[in-house]
Amino acid sequence: MCPTQKNHLQYLKLKENEELLTLSFVSKKQIFILLFTLFSFFQLSAQTYTVRGKITDRRTKEPLAFVNVVYGEGNLGTTTNIDGVFQLKTTNKELQLKCIYLGYKTLIQIVRADNPSLKEIALDEDVFGLNEVRVFPGENPAHRIIRSTIKNKTINDPEKLAAFSYLSYNRMHFTLAPDNKYGEKIDTLVISAAQANRIRNKNKKDFLRDFMGKQHFFLMETLSERLYNGPGKNKETIKASKTSGLKQPYIFLLATQFQSFTVYGNEVSLGSRKYVSPICDNCIDKYFYLIEDSIFNETGDTLFVISFRPAHGKNFDGLQGIMHINTNRYAVESIKAEPVDKDTTMDIRFQQKYSFVENKAWFPVELNTDITMKGFQSILVDTVVLTDSTALKTKQKFVMQGVGKTYLDSINLQPDLRKEKFGHVEVTVEGQAGEVDAAYFSGYRPDSLTVKDLNTYRVIDSLGEKMNLDATVRVMTVMMTGYIPYSIFNFDINRILAFNQFENFRGGLGFITNDKMLKWLSVGAYAGWGFRDEKEKYGYSLRLKLPEDEEIWLEYNHSFDIREPGKSDLTLKRNITSSEFFRTLLIPAADYFVQDRVRFSCRLLDYFVIETGYAQNQMNIHPDYRYFDDGAIITGDYRYQEANFGFRMLYREKFAETPLGKLSMGSNGPEINAGFSVGAPMTNSSNLFFRSELKVSHSFDFHFVGKTKITARAGFVQGNVPLSLLYNGYGSFAELSVDAENTFQSVLPLEFFNKSFSAIYIRHNFGNLLFKTGKFNPGIILCHNMGIGNMFHEKSIQLPGIQSFEKGFMESGIIITDLIKVNIAGYGIGVFYRYGSYASKKFTENLSVKISFSLKSF
Repeated sequence: MCPTQKNHLQYLKLKENEELLTLSFVSKKQIFILLFTLFSFFQLSAQTYTVRGKITDRRTKEPLAFVNVVYGEGNLGTTTNIDGVFQLKTTNKELQLKCIYLGYKTLIQIVRADNPSLKEIALDEDVFGLNEVRVFPGENPAHRIIRSTIKNKTINDPEKLAAFSYLSYNRMHFTLAPDNKYGEKIDTLVISAAQANRIRNKNKKDFLRDFMGKQHFFLMETLSERLYNGPGKNKETIKASKTSGLKQPYIFLLATQFQSFTVYGNEVSLGSRKYVSPICDNCIDKYFYLIEDSIFNETGDTLFVISFRPAHGKNFDGLQGIMHINTNRYAVESIKAEPVDKDTTMDIRFQQKYSFVENKAWFPVELNTDITMKGFQSILVDTVVLTDSTALKTKQKFVMQGVGKTYLDSINLQPDLRKEKFGHVEVTVEGQAGEVDAAYFSGYRPDSLTVKDLNTYRVIDSLGEKMNLDATVRVMTVMMTGYIPYSIFNFDINRILAFNQFENFRGGLGFITNDKMLKWLSVGAYAGWGFRDEKEKYGYSLRLKLPEDEEIWLEYNHSFDIREPGKSDLTLKRNITSSEFFRTLLIPAADYFVQDRVRFSCRLLDYFVIETGYAQNQMNIHPDYRYFDDGAIITGDYRYQEANFGFRMLYREKFAETPLGKLSMGSNGPEINAGFSVGAPMTNSSNLFFRSELKVSHSFDFHFVGKTKITARAGFVQGNVPLSLLYNGYGSFAELSVDAENTFQSVLPLEFFNKSFSAIYIRHNFGNLLFKTGKFNPGIILCHNMGIGNMFHEKSIQLPGIQSFEKGFMESGIIITDLIKVNIAGYGIGVFYRYGSYASKKFTENLSVKISFSLKSF
């Protein structure tokens, strides 16, 4: 091959390689561009959009919690939170939402997913949707789900955990709102144009109409930290609290203040009332359950939407509402409920939402409480002009409504609580908690304050400063303990005017000094005059106390007063809210009593309050009872000395330490009061006598049949003492008197005396479970009391008019409550009958008629 040909071939090969190289480069570039284009297209087509929306009631504009929002294929869905807000993710630019909510018309709406704005959706109420009744040929399919939920209560109940902690942001406001359900005006009347002008002129002066539209009446925010160490140990600290009109955190809001923390207990507390939980033990046949819907959430779990209400023919304090059951552990994911029977004074509705925290346990994250206080209402008058000569006059009733919302954050299921101390004080307020402003809570609020909220703080804070509402709250708190504060004095309300059969009316004045004088010392004095016995009574006292702990004190007092013969006075607790108080009005006789006494009291451990003391006493005994129990007659005054020791135990009693002092939060445990004393006559100190008393009280809730309260009393005296130091029969009979619990209601106050005795008082309150006929729903209380005792000495039994319980005394009665209702007060009637060895042969003489009086607690 010639060189020329060889060079040509090399050129051609080189050219071919270059073309191949170029083609290779171009191909890679094109492939890269193609792949990039395809990848970009795929990314564009698979872009995820976040859709946020808020669902409200079209009429009231109020948010709707736990609405089912179904989207996409396969019944995929989510639910709204307690603020009516939902959030979901989709790859579609356009999305069809199906909003399903019990009691509302189902709505299908198309939304743009690529538009990030909040989607406002309004639902219309369906007034006929709740009246449907379903009958199943076999077992109700909802029962399988409810049984699984009940079975898993132990693992899903947060308060069954070993420990947890959380931060809680709580907010509540009260405002006026229309009372009637659909907001229509009431009492429409045609009037003249002149009358309409007068009404309009009057309305211009009525600030309430304008006030109501610009701000709430009340707004409160609280931030607290709760530590829980199972079983049942709590410690909650108020970190910050802001209340409109107040400078100090006298009032604060807790997550569990108006409702139970969860629905997993057998009872759900709403205010002070308890209702049977829809997932309580053995409640399948008590409630009617209906599967309203089922959806699949984004984690692949099924969410069953189940409505519930008491089954037909079942009469108990139940709830009605709707709950979402998640197949992940068959836990309650959300619930919205209210009592079936509407309260005439106050309605409470509650909502709760749970999350699966740390993929370990279900835990409440949002709680909502709606309160309607029907006892606080106002009538607003308006006019609508029809013609030049006529107009419409309309009246509309507005009631006070409260809306409370709680949001839990920083939930820790395994907190280190080794250094924490849990005791009887469950709630404390940090020293700087009341010094925060509204801006402090901005980092904890799910949404910023509305203009109406801001106006509430601005206007009510200004009014509170002008009216000195902080001082008003302090005064009201002291008055709830029975005193009227003024300057350095707290005046005893009970000393101003009192009544009993012996003195008739008794007028007087009494006071103790408060912390404004000295925190470690209080001085007290009183004086009174009985209008029937025409004698003055008086006393004075000195009490030393520790400023940092008001439950430790030492007191000296001197008094000249009256004492009921056979009075039980060694036990510590005197419950002025109990109807037992009405017995004091019936005391027909009394001894005049002079006493000098020293007492010391303190709290021991968490639940015990102990008291010990020494007293020197002088009794001028009533003429009808001047006997020793051995029958000897007493001449002159009886002087004796006595040392005593007593204690009160209220198991699991909890307290809140507030700027107003330590306040009891109550207890569900039994209460035990006991007292022991040793005494002797001043003239013969070797002639000792001993006295002891015991009182035990406890209530038992039976979910479907009411509440039983049992009180047992016992006393024992050893030694020869006057009748006045024995125990009377604790009767409360009169021709017509008020029902007094824990007394023998067919027995005269001083009809029996015992040296030793035991008695039991049983009353079962059915509430209104037996009678529910519209607005007329009286309550039924069944009572049974019995006692036994003796006097030991045969001579004592022969004393004129004196007998004991040695043969056993029994009586039974029935009380019909709430026959008449006036706001929170209820009036009824009761009848008691005594039988057995101490019954009269005449039927009517064994009867005792009682008036029932009760106050409804919220």
